[in-house]
Amino acid sequence: MKKHILNKKYWAPIAFLGALFFTMMFTSCDNSDSNGGTITISKVFLEDVNSSVPDREVSFVRLGQTIRIEGSGFTGLKRVYINGYSTYFNVVFVSDTSMLITVSGDTPTIEADPALRNTIRFVNDNSEVVFSFPIRSSSPVITNISNTMPNAGETITVTGTGLTEISKVVFPGNVETTTGIVSDPDGEFFTVVVPNGVSENGGSIFVQSSNGGAYSPAYFNFKKGLLLNFDGQGTHGYWNTTTMPSMIGPDDLLSIASGIGNISQGKYVPHHPDRLPAFAAEKNRCTEVWTAGNGVDNWRTQLTPYIPASTSLSKVALQFDIYVPEEWKDSGFLKICLINNFNGENGQELVTTMFRGLLTENQ
Repeated sequence: MKKHILNKKYWAPIAFLGALFFTMMFTSCDNSDSNGGTITISKVFLEDVNSSVPDREVSFVRLGQTIRIEGSGFTGLKRVYINGYSTYFNVVFVSDTSMLITVSGDTPTIEADPALRNTIRFVNDNSEVVFSFPIRSSSPVITNISNTMPNAGETITVTGTGLTEISKVVFPGNVETTTGIVSDPDGEFFTVVVPNGVSENGGSIFVQSSNGGAYSPAYFNFKKGLLLNFDGQGTHGYWNTTTMPSMIGPDDLLSIASGIGNISQGKYVPHHPDRLPAFAAEKNRCTEVWTAGNGVDNWRTQLTPYIPASTSLSKVALQFDIYVPEEWKDSGFLKICLINNFNGENGQELVTTMFRGLLTENQ
């Protein structure tokens, strides 16, 4: 009987072909299952390597974040739509009970079809499921409040980013309002009518938006931090207005209600009183207002119950609000001296703020 001996150099190719054949058989079996069955969703986890809890269950997700979705039936998953937007996923990170997916920055949020908003839709060849889950843009941030000491009933403008669809504003003293709020569609600002009863101890305002919540710095209505308001808070200092016409004295103060929208409160300073001629161009110290100084104004004692003396300067800031009831014109500047009796004429002020326009009135 003739024997056929196979040369060893052919073994490897034949072994490879055999392995390929069996792989194709198993792959064929997998593909037959890849059509998928019923999909269920149980939990969603945020994947954040920078967090102390890098894998934590969440109740919403923001654009750009990666989430791990737990459930069943992910084998054979073909497409995922977030807020109606077809979202890429890598099949390498998909098992039958879990998958990873990153929410694209192009995913629509408030502009999404209302029927698709805050949904994740999973699709295979045999079935699909829509899972309700909040999809948010970046976290909201408050950068400015147009008036930090308004009267009740006045409207203020709060600016920032991500301030979309504001549903609630909570003022100091836990005074909450859900009415009188108008939101900018782009989330750059909103307006709100200030309710009654806001605490004069001041604090932050909290806002609830479609992107989540945000706090302002704790400077709203902090009336105990006022240095001088001409109505009993602080001591107004001045020299003879005859020998020093630029000095604002008690007789220069006004109390007639002034302003549109935001109205003056009590006495205020007209920074161009009627007794003075028009301000000359490029002239310094046209009008000036001082506290009494000489130990009368102890600002450290006044403020340290709220801001401890040991507080790092990196954690504090100067708050200065000025309200002008009519449009400014021409040009000018305002000097702020943080230490009483500094010589403003020689430019020894600690802060100089430039303005487009001469002050006609200061509320």
